[in-house]
Amino acid sequence: MTRQNVYLKPDEKLHSSAQVRTICDDIVNDYRARRITYKKAMDRLTELGNLIIPRTEALKGKDPSEAYVAMAKLRLRKLHG
Repeated sequence: MTRQNVYLKPDEKLHSSAQVRTICDDIVNDYRARRITYKKAMDRLTELGNLIIPRTEALKGKDPSEAYVAMAKLRLRKLHG
């Protein structure tokens, strides 16, 4: 069984911080709508963060998408409890 990509279209790659923001917002909205659990949402945000970090090693601390993933995790924690 292959793993389905939920937030990107098939054959689409992650190119910009705007895409990262959209995906983070979608994950948080899916949790709010109770389509996914808290654990699944945190796992997806962590995985998204892990996808970004290796690409931005030269820009360490300068890429806003890393900070946005961290902020999405904080929003999710506040929503959860």
